[in-house]
This record gives sequence, C-alpha cells and structure tokens, in this order.
Amino acid sequence: MHLKLLAFMLLLCTTGAATAADEESTGLTQGSFRVGGSLRLESFENETNAEFEATLGFLPRPYLEPGLILGMTKREGTDVFGKAGASLLWHILPSRSVVPGVGVQLMRTFGYPDISRKDGEFTIGEIFANLEVFVSPSWSVTLRGGYQLWRGEPFDSRGFVFRAGISTFLGAGGR
Repeated sequence: MHLKLLAFMLLLCTTGAATAADEESTGLTQGSFRVGGSLRLESFENETNAEFEATLGFLPRPYLEPGLILGMTKREGTDVFGKAGASLLWHILPSRSVVPGVGVQLMRTFGYPDISRKDGEFTIGEIFANLEVFVSPSWSVTLRGGYQLWRGEPFDSRGFVFRAGISTFLGAGGR
C-alpha cells in the first residue's frame, strides 16, 4: 500500500512539473511566497474544538511548495494550546485557476499538558488532498481534506479532517 501511495505522489509531481511551463495565470509561480490562514472546526467526544493555522510557504518551483505552519487549537471548556510544524505540497496544475494538489505535514503540539492535566505532547502527521481556487491572480481560497494521526502520551488518535482557508501570493511570482 505504501509503495502505491509513493508511486501516485511521484506521478502527481511529474504532472505538476510538465505543466509548469504553461502560462502564468495564478500566484503559483517560481519564487513566490504564500501567506495564508485556515480554520477547522471539529466535534468529537461531546466537545467542539476550533483550530486556526497560519501558513508561510515558498515556491522554488510552481508545482512544489514547502511551508512552515503555526497553529492554535481552542478546546471546549479549556484554554488554547499551540502547534508548530512543516508541510510539503505538490500542485498538480499550477497554471490553472483551480489547482488540485496533494501533500504531507508534520507538527508538534506545545502547551497541551497545561490545559489537559495530562503528561506529554503530541506529534501530528497528516496526508491530505488540496484544492486551490484562485479568485484573482494572487488570492486563493483553499479547501483541504486529509487523514490525521496524533501520536503521544497518554493516547493516540486518528481520523479525517477538513479545513478551509484563504491565501495571498507575494514576491517574484505574486502580482
């Protein structure tokens, strides 16, 4: 199964590289930066949580975007805890106004023991599908669905997540 997933992601990267020479109609151009944010609401185990993530990405190629993420989660009935990490996103058709993509992200929580009264922090891994809809050449709305795994003490958790966000693209490729 892992080999099939790796082969699929390599195929998507190749597809993105082949379309990079197309006309530049979006902010997904070589040398541009993404500044964005997203929101996720979740409800489980009789509580509702709200999560915000801020993203800073760089496009060394129009189809490849490594990024840094800083997030915070507000759990119902408790204070806020934070998350920090990195992501890697492959844009499949970067010159189009609707851009599909796939990616991975790895994050670490901080402040979780303070609000949960439990020892330990969590490492969070996620694989996701991304859909970028450009409303102008340098602004986009992002929809993302993925599978997330929380690993740590005192428990592990996993499940599907969905988030929506907005981004602007600046620099060499942004307009």
